[in-house]
Amino acid sequence: MASDKYRRFKDAKKFGHKLKLPSENYWRKFVKSHKLPTDIPSNPNVVYKNKGWLGYPNWLGNKNTPDKEKKYRSYEDAKKFVHKLKLKSRTEWEQYCKSNNKPDDIPMNVARTYKNKGWIGLSDWLGHTTVATNIKSKNYLPWPEAKKEYQKLAKQFNITNLTEWRNFFPKHKKLLEQLHLPESPWLVYTKERVWKKMK
Repeated sequence: MASDKYRRFKDAKKFGHKLKLPSENYWRKFVKSHKLPTDIPSNPNVVYKNKGWLGYPNWLGNKNTPDKEKKYRSYEDAKKFVHKLKLKSRTEWEQYCKSNNKPDDIPMNVARTYKNKGWIGLSDWLGHTTVATNIKSKNYLPWPEAKKEYQKLAKQFNITNLTEWRNFFPKHKKLLEQLHLPESPWLVYTKERVWKKMK
């Protein structure tokens, strides 16, 4: 494809940076919006191949850094920010991420980024719980002790699988509180393969 009708790579890249798009997918959506100037190619990876092209992160002005190595706010600081948004659902969170209003130091894939770093669930992330589960978890038993209690419950109430547990805990919330056990141990004890170890 002839590239003489397009801006030089250096100048075209400046346009890409100004868009402040977070990824190649957003670039594709922008192209489909028909707002692309005629002297900017829709497929810069082809037009500028061997002419300075270093990938979409470079084209869009994003640091060419793997997502897992990016520096994000701590879970607690990020969560405080998100709570102020007063989003009501996963859909609203995803729409917010696509709006380009999200700060760069707050990830889109929060479950993956904050796994084992405070992540409990979407309700906690959006601020829907009356008392944040992570605060309640401070009163929970450490896993080695909790494991023994879960095993006792499993034996006493003949609980053999996750479905039976889900039917059990809504009817025995007070008992779980007395034993200092979370209803969803797989969310609190994230480093453990909880259900396997409960047997």
